[in-house]
Parts: sequence; structure tokens; C-alpha cells
Amino acid sequence: MRKPSFFLFLLLGQLAFSQGSRVDFAKLEEALPQRTVITEAYRNHLKTTFGFPPAITIDHLYMRNDFAFLVGKMRDNGGKEIDFARFDLSKQKAFFPFKGQETRALLKRKGEGWEVLAWIVSPDDADCACWWAEYSAPKELFDYTDYCR
Repeated sequence: MRKPSFFLFLLLGQLAFSQGSRVDFAKLEEALPQRTVITEAYRNHLKTTFGFPPAITIDHLYMRNDFAFLVGKMRDNGGKEIDFARFDLSKQKAFFPFKGQETRALLKRKGEGWEVLAWIVSPDDADCACWWAEYSAPKELFDYTDYCR
């Protein structure tokens, strides 16, 4: 089972790398196995912050080289909006506004899994405009980028 899904992942990765424009892997049925692995890696990462793994709906997923950038919405496991005021978020980076339920995350492939490099809960994509520079990620992954040092 691992070999066919790994082969499919390599094929999808080649497709993403060879395209001049971005490919939205959230819309491709054949990307479902890798999309599931990426979503679970993100949910498990969020579990350390919230104490539970929130439900994540992926609206967009872009992959290039060993990076993935996802845009989605998060809810509690009952399908309700998460009240972020009830969590101690003081250890999070200051630019995380925790507004709304829209989330963005940048992940990097580590072996057979994925590591979350950065994430945000905000309807504003400007907060992740410099992730490409900060994490040496392909600029093509992002909806909005800025000049960053």
C-alpha cells in the first residue's frame, strides 16, 4: 500500500513542479491520500495548542518541492466556531490575531511525514506574506507575497 501511494505522491509532486501556474491539490481526487496526511499533521500540531485536534476543511492546498501551503477553515469537533479567547495563546507569535475561523499553514515534508513550520488563524493573508522568505519556501505557493528581508 505504501509503494502505490508514494508513487502517486511523486507523480503529483512532479505535476506541481512542472506547472507554470499553481495546482490546487484540494480539488484533485488523486491527491486525497497526501492531502489527508498533510491535514492530519496540521491537526496534530494544533492539538498541542488547543488540547484537541480541530476539524479542518481544506479550501486550497498548494504543493511545490517539499513544501505545502494550505488555506482552510477550522471548527471544533462539534462543528462550531472555536472561541479562541478561552485558550492561553501567549506563547504564540505576536502576529497571530486569532480572528475568524480561516486558517493558513506552511508545512515541510520530513521523511514520510510533514512538519508545520508556520500557521495562522486569520482572514487576512498579509500575515503570512513573508513566509516564503522566512522559511525559504517557493514564492509560487502563496496568494500574496511582500518584499521581505
